[in-house]
Amino acid sequence: MVSQTMTPGFGIDLVPSLSQRRKAAAASMIGTTIEVYDFFIFGTAAALIFSKQFFPSLDPTAALIASFLSYAAGYFARPVGAFLFGHFGDRMGRKDTLLITLLMMAVPTILIGLLPTYAQIGLAAPLLLCALRILQGIAYGGEWGGAVLLAVEYAPKGKKAFWGALPAAGASGGIVLASLAWAAASSLPEDAFQSWGWRLPFLASAVLLVVGVFLRRSVQETPQFEAAKRSGNVAKAPISELLATAKLPMLRCIGLRVFENSWFAILLVFVVSYAVTTAKIPKAEMLNAIALGALVSMPMFLVVGWIGDRIGQKIVYAVGAVLLAAWTWVMFASIANGSPLMPVIVALGLIWPATFSPQTSLFAAQFDTRVRYSGLSVATQLAGILGGGIAPFIAAVLAAKAGGEPTLIAAYLSVLALIGLVSVASMRPTTALDK
Repeated sequence: MVSQTMTPGFGIDLVPSLSQRRKAAAASMIGTTIEVYDFFIFGTAAALIFSKQFFPSLDPTAALIASFLSYAAGYFARPVGAFLFGHFGDRMGRKDTLLITLLMMAVPTILIGLLPTYAQIGLAAPLLLCALRILQGIAYGGEWGGAVLLAVEYAPKGKKAFWGALPAAGASGGIVLASLAWAAASSLPEDAFQSWGWRLPFLASAVLLVVGVFLRRSVQETPQFEAAKRSGNVAKAPISELLATAKLPMLRCIGLRVFENSWFAILLVFVVSYAVTTAKIPKAEMLNAIALGALVSMPMFLVVGWIGDRIGQKIVYAVGAVLLAAWTWVMFASIANGSPLMPVIVALGLIWPATFSPQTSLFAAQFDTRVRYSGLSVATQLAGILGGGIAPFIAAVLAAKAGGEPTLIAAYLSVLALIGLVSVASMRPTTALDK
């Protein structure tokens, strides 16, 4: 249960118990775990499986690009979910909205694992694949912002960055679980893997769904939204109010997120394909490097959050963006030379958290409670189109133009990092959430 106290100038302030804070943290983390798990298994399948199973009539390069476009379709659907669920999240509450997005996110993933291939039903197969990916995208559009708010709006004063790091750590958990799922499936004989083994990681999402629904049902509404609701401070038309009052904060969030989101998508989708097909690195070795990097990043997120509460998330992001952009050149060169393990672990495990973790509490601080769910969701998902949605496709094109070399991709990411630095400079600090 929660206790009630009075805060001058605000009205009712709901103070959650430690038990409720822990439930909210777990419910927040499981959402991002499922999101990134589904993201990674689809992205890996797009790089290694879908071109053969769903686009076999195309030549290998065109089939790979078509697979990446099916992956991108989910990103283009995400803003629809951001507008839709952002409205309900700011009007009706975080908890109920997040139950809907969780179900709508995981069920299409399970159905992809049951989907007939092109050889079985022809053109209907890639069309259904894209349709399910679009449903995933709509759900994703409302999931991330709400999951972040569960953690940040339950966080104690002065610890917003640390608590905001929890859903980010959940993202790494999704990578680890997805890597283990693919490692298990890849251990099958190649014929079995191509015919039915690739379906197992998708079907395994059912387990995460059951855990997620249990956790989401057990958590109460966030204190900040409940206080706003009881005091009548809830927006009637959140999206309209957001577009009228918060265009500049949204643009800043978009500019900051594009770099990290593009880098993450390129690593988990394009680089896996590049390493296996061009650098001739064994599939298991590349996936193990990503899994180990993600495993290292989980405690690193908590360290980054702890530091962020002390020196500010803006500084943490700026340092992380510079280091990640610079290290990407080293990582790509090492992968091209057939040595992915340590560079990927350093990039994903030690540096990436400094660019991803600050987004949770920092983005929340840019918007008032009345439009916070909408603002977070719309900004991050529009950034997703400009970033992760098209990044693997752009990377494939740039690599082709460079004769298979990844130098143009590293340059592209360096430019996006510069945009992120400009964007973060004028943002409100995370401490605004404590006022």
